[in-house]
Amino acid sequence: MTQIAARRLVLIRHARAVSFAPSDKERQLTSNGQSDAQLLGEFLIRLDVRPGRALVSTADRTRQTWASLTMSTGWDLSPEFDEGIYAGTADTLLDIIRLSSPAEDTVLVVGHNPTLATLAQVLVDGEGDQSAEVSMTVGFPPASAAIFEVSQAWTDLAAGTCRLKAFHVGSTEGN
Repeated sequence: MTQIAARRLVLIRHARAVSFAPSDKERQLTSNGQSDAQLLGEFLIRLDVRPGRALVSTADRTRQTWASLTMSTGWDLSPEFDEGIYAGTADTLLDIIRLSSPAEDTVLVVGHNPTLATLAQVLVDGEGDQSAEVSMTVGFPPASAAIFEVSQAWTDLAAGTCRLKAFHVGSTEGN
């Protein structure tokens, strides 16, 4: 069997958004949410996260989270906006990630709860950063990020196959 170089999967919950809008998809980030997303970007830069593929939900708040992230990171990457990240289950999201090119070493997803929290719990192998795992099980608040090391091909991504390397706890206020 050929050894696969370690990859990174970064699961990000959108930053804080207003509670009401004409539709759920139109909910906008609050000013604190924009700041939280920029702080998250600074955290990701400190970990040298540089996505080769960015998958972003079609909701306004995830698009705005991505925009705030790129402002603080300097990433020059066009995201792929995918309705499945907005409306899908953890299995849907896993299927979308599995379609990543073998050449991609870092895939980043900006999405929603409860899907992201569920997927993160399913993927974790229990061998990673224990304090990060405990923090993640307590909650996945807005502007949080789970950073996983992935040692297999994207197509082989499955339950219990990813090592949690870090968990950034975002805002515990708002939604």
